[in-house]
Amino acid sequence: MAGTDELDRWWDGLSEEERAEALQSRDAGQLSDGVERSLERAGLIMPGERPDRSIRGDVIQYLKMRH
Repeated sequence: MAGTDELDRWWDGLSEEERAEALQSRDAGQLSDGVERSLERAGLIMPGERPDRSIRGDVIQYLKMRH
């Protein structure tokens, strides 16, 4: 589970387009390729960790707070 500080760093490093994609993924309940890659780069998930493409609960909760 990621802490809020880690998720803040991830979110702050996203472009406007990436943020929009993250919110779309939240609404769909599935990781897009771009969001999955950005979470991996940030060290918040490991490659292949989410084979069902679901979004971890802590990330969903964080994204719900964003909008």
